[in-house]
Amino acid sequence: DDNCDGETDLVEYYVDADGDGYGSLVLTAAQGVTNSLDCDDNDSEIHPYTKEILDGLDNDCDGVIDEVN
Repeated sequence: DDNCDGETDLVEYYVDADGDGYGSLVLTAAQGVTNSLDCDDNDSEIHPYTKEILDGLDNDCDGVIDEVN
């Protein structure tokens, strides 16, 4: 009960294979991160909040490849 409301809190953990702090869609039992925002969990340079570069990849996980900022 992390917020002292009398109910046990449910926290879901997601696998962060590339160690960038953003999880994949794969749930894990106890260790991992508490978000599933990573669109490429094999590349630590690809995650939300990174800068989009012109390389044919969706670097910032917004669903658009190589958009002009």
